[in-house]
Amino acid sequence: FMVSSEVTHGSRLRKEYIRIEKEPLEGIFAAPLESNILEWIFVLVGPKETPFEGGLYMGKLKFPKEYPLKPPSVIMLTPSGRFRTNTRICMSMTDFHPESWNPLWSVGSILTGIRSFMVSSEVTHGSMSSSADLRTSLARSSVTWTQEQPEFEQLFGENPAVRQSIAACRQYWSDKEMEIKKTASPNHNSSPSVSSSLLSHKSDVGEKGGLRTEALSCVLLIVGVLVACLGAVLYPMVM
Repeated sequence: FMVSSEVTHGSRLRKEYIRIEKEPLEGIFAAPLESNILEWIFVLVGPKETPFEGGLYMGKLKFPKEYPLKPPSVIMLTPSGRFRTNTRICMSMTDFHPESWNPLWSVGSILTGIRSFMVSSEVTHGSMSSSADLRTSLARSSVTWTQEQPEFEQLFGENPAVRQSIAACRQYWSDKEMEIKKTASPNHNSSPSVSSSLLSHKSDVGEKGGLRTEALSCVLLIVGVLVACLGAVLYPMVM
């Protein structure tokens, strides 16, 4: 029976891995450890338009020798604000509920279920509630955290699709930073009006200064004429 069981779970899991490689799942990557076909590492890309967007989350599947007759355990490793790290998660398709397990379910259906459960509000053993701000903050740091894990580098480091997802995550946060800077910076459209105002003010000052100079010249001219006339009147009397 032991030999038959090992052949069953081994061949089933290898076939599922080949299928995942040929038919990739959206936002999901998974691969078994080279040393143990019963232990898989998976990576979830944070779903769009959720606090997890831009995040990269690593987890682990541990299959029993009786698979596919019995369900695996699911453990999340990357901090997300949704799952407790290094803790088995209670879901209908995990080892918490063997009574609801369906042998027809596959690695792909399990991981798709986890990604859907991630954006739900249901709280069970191994999951948690937290604010959207905390989840967004953890999503931002999750990319670097996940990349630094040796198992991630070993299994996915050379995977072009994973690299592309990492680049997309980093671009997402880069775009976010640009949006924040644009929102925080002063309105550049106000600068020309300020400059125009200053120039207008200088022009007004210049015009007013010119008028004052012209007025002063007229006064001096009138004074000069009066002095000349007065001199012309007084001169004969003195003589």
